[in-house]
Amino acid sequence: MVKHIRFRPDVRFFGFLGALAILIPGMFSAPKPTAAMPPFAQALGLQCSACHTTVPSLNAYGRYLQRTGYSALDRKTLARALPVWIGESANFDTSAGAGTGTPRFSFGNLALHAVGYAAPDFTYHAQQFITAFDQPGGVDTLWLTYNNLLHHDGHLFVGKILSAAPSPYSQNADLDGPAASATLVGEHDWNATYGNRWGTRLAYVHDALDAEAGYYLASSDLNGATDFSAGDKTFQWKLAYAIPTKPYEVGAFGSYGSTPVSTNSGIDRYRSSAVYVQVDPGQYGRPGLLAIYQAQFDDNPGAGPAGTPLGPTKSRGASFEVYQPLFRNGVMVSLRHDFNDSGAGGPVTNGNAVNVAFNVPHVQYLHGYVEMNVGANSALSGASSGPTFKGMLWLTIPISKLRATPATNVANTTPPATLAATAATASPSTVAPVPGASTLPSKPTLATSAVASTAPAVDVAAIAAGKTAFAANCASCHGANGAGGVGPNLHGIATRQSLATTIARIEKPGGMMPKLYPSPLSATNVEQIAAYIRTTFR
Repeated sequence: MVKHIRFRPDVRFFGFLGALAILIPGMFSAPKPTAAMPPFAQALGLQCSACHTTVPSLNAYGRYLQRTGYSALDRKTLARALPVWIGESANFDTSAGAGTGTPRFSFGNLALHAVGYAAPDFTYHAQQFITAFDQPGGVDTLWLTYNNLLHHDGHLFVGKILSAAPSPYSQNADLDGPAASATLVGEHDWNATYGNRWGTRLAYVHDALDAEAGYYLASSDLNGATDFSAGDKTFQWKLAYAIPTKPYEVGAFGSYGSTPVSTNSGIDRYRSSAVYVQVDPGQYGRPGLLAIYQAQFDDNPGAGPAGTPLGPTKSRGASFEVYQPLFRNGVMVSLRHDFNDSGAGGPVTNGNAVNVAFNVPHVQYLHGYVEMNVGANSALSGASSGPTFKGMLWLTIPISKLRATPATNVANTTPPATLAATAATASPSTVAPVPGASTLPSKPTLATSAVASTAPAVDVAAIAAGKTAFAANCASCHGANGAGGVGPNLHGIATRQSLATTIARIEKPGGMMPKLYPSPLSATNVEQIAAYIRTTFR
């Protein structure tokens, strides 16, 4: 039988409408492309679309950087930016307020972040809340990674680290993320099992293989780093097929652990296994997709809702979400359904959420989020039986300018015509098409060209400018020497395609290659880079 709920607007609803009136107008303006993690954005000159579907949700390449501890990025290039940044958010939640222990409006959410290289083979990430929900904050993230194991395919994380689970569990534009692994079974909160915790994790990432295993202890503040007393202790694993240049990922993950409870032996030994699929939004309006199903078992989950001890219990959870970018990727709208069955006669909940995330126009590093949770039995709808609403404005800003002049500020003084002579280095054959670029006949080589002797000299200044621009914008993927990494090897590019094709490929990239033209790269910058790679990477 379907239970109908009459929605009665109250102060919460009108408060939501007021906040929405502030947030929404900019959503329909021409969005200003926002940057990625501030130090990375500064040093690499990348826009958020290089790593994110919408901040902070990650695309395939961003997920690759996450599981490899950012070690795919060029250390010398990152050194151009101070690795420290600040995050501040203003939040509202209509299900909070008096009697809930959480303020309805919160402005004291200030965090200090640091990210980058500690040494050639060591990367780190730290996030310390100065204040959280108007209260003194604690350590959210604090890890160091050694990246030179198993021929640089192994990455050993130590500290307060992410769980061995899909990326949306930690980086998600939804204010309440997927609840597939958040079932409450007796006294065991599975959501806490998959939060940031002190421990260590080894990630082996080779081609399409992502294999991870970790051991996790407490989730408390700095004092939890050495807390080996009785508490939630978990072995977690993950196995996935994930190619950084393909917009999809499929895998499985799970856990084995124990946590204290108040009944019987005082220990709950639990295990879980889950499967997931994630597909990024794509061309021709294809929406993104996230689907997760998890099965769990607790041998002694403690007391149930009625206070009576529960026996061995099987439970399950699932989340299914579709999300669609709109308005030139300035807005992301998502619809998510969460299902949780706590087993043993416990509650079964069905929750639905509508989320809108957007880049605030004309304000770099500022992002807005609005969420509506619905469903009479939704675990996400708080104390109310009707819809609840949440919102957040999140400002992330670097605290220093670049330590060196950005390559994208190279003066655009070289006329495009002066670069035409570089075409003489191309092969006389017609090259195969490059994704995102048309097939064009290449130019003759110097040795075979009838006009080679009269061709104008290559502009040395343009090549030098191209080298600087390449280091700032391209080397992080293609390597400082053009030998490739996440991006393809560029050596021999002049024998494979024409100058016009090279320029077209940079201006209109395909696959996971970020679009950097017309900003931050100008047309002249593009021609300089094309000239540099064609004359250097032979």
